[in-house]
Amino acid sequence: MIYDVKVTATEAAAQVGVDRDTIDTWKRRGYLKPIPGSGRPAKFWLSEVFRCEAARRVHPKHRQG
Repeated sequence: MIYDVKVTATEAAAQVGVDRDTIDTWKRRGYLKPIPGSGRPAKFWLSEVFRCEAARRVHPKHRQG
């Protein structure tokens, strides 16, 4: 069984090495959704945060070279 972790936006940003504003942008654009009923501050599944970060890395705009 795989266990997931609930994290705040600040914790999520630290885990994937992005600015906190990036997490807010992903949320605003609908790429990342808070866990329903998680309260304030909103919490996210860490696996979803990593999924968004991985999608960002493979986007042509962010490729190196």
